[in-house]
Amino acid sequence: MLAAAQARFDQVYGGMLPEDKLRRVEELIAQHKIVAMIGDGINDAPALARSQVGVAMGSGTAVARESANVVAARLKALSSARNCVSNRRA
Repeated sequence: MLAAAQARFDQVYGGMLPEDKLRRVEELIAQHKIVAMIGDGINDAPALARSQVGVAMGSGTAVARESANVVAARLKALSSARNCVSNRRA
């Protein structure tokens, strides 16, 4: 969560069960929010795939990387993902 906070996302959630991650992404999308999901594990894959901007950590599982729109090799890449989210709002 520290990386997401450093990238200055409006809301950051963590410590969630896999099914809660997907449910939260779907709730936010239903509220017409732009949702970026950052994850690294197989349990993140459904939420990564459902979010508008899915960011998998490069060190994560192959399933997470395949489910995401972006694979971030470094923290700097998360800042770029935030810019993508901001641009989609315009």
